[in-house]
Amino acid sequence: MNLKILRYRIRKKLLHLRLQPIRVLCIHEVSEVDENSPDWIPTAYFKRTILEMQSQGYKFISLKEAYEHIRSDELLRIRKYAVLTADDGLRCHLEMLPWLEQHNVPITLCLNVLSLKQTICGLPYKQWYNIVDKEEDKEYAQRLYISEDELKSLTSNFVSFALHGVNHDEAATDISIEEFGKEVTASVDYFIAFKQYIPFFAYKYGKHSIKTDKLLWSKSIIPILADGEKNYNDSRYIHREILEVNYKKCQQKLS
Repeated sequence: MNLKILRYRIRKKLLHLRLQPIRVLCIHEVSEVDENSPDWIPTAYFKRTILEMQSQGYKFISLKEAYEHIRSDELLRIRKYAVLTADDGLRCHLEMLPWLEQHNVPITLCLNVLSLKQTICGLPYKQWYNIVDKEEDKEYAQRLYISEDELKSLTSNFVSFALHGVNHDEAATDISIEEFGKEVTASVDYFIAFKQYIPFFAYKYGKHSIKTDKLLWSKSIIPILADGEKNYNDSRYIHREILEVNYKKCQQKLS
């Protein structure tokens, strides 16, 4: 084995032993009532998770601040950090903001450009709600998503914006690398005007490849994964835990 690779693996193992990992959570739909979405969790479970983590000593910080820790070369991290992210730009994320501010929890919204237009739903919502015509599509879009005007008027210091693509149809691995590049460019062009924008890209459906990763890195954009792992000192990715997965595991244990 190459000596350089061996040293890297040994050092990585030592870091894992000495560093407190940073947990990055991901949510989608959060509401009091289950609307048959597979990406749904109840509000009570969401709030309980945040408060329990804080009681365990976790301090919630912004994704940008967390990345500074993740990319650093520190050998000892005693403080426990956590991050909250939310995909798809759903209206419920704005409704949670006062509670999040009250409990000092920053949030990064991973947004699709077309969702903010509120004219069409992404493919998952079309399927989940069995949307079959344009009028129904628009009606659901206006009910589900944050609007452009709401986004522009959002001045809270607790919120940052990351990329989630132009629409929510094809995953990065379902289109050519050229098409993916165009999608990334269009997303950056739209959000670059917002002071809350940060250069992170959350893959749709969590699907990615070496080619898509390299394209993002070439544009100084950090890929956000949905692999359930925690973050140590690795500046190439952000790893996320999906709260819906954790919730379903809890329900299975109770049943």
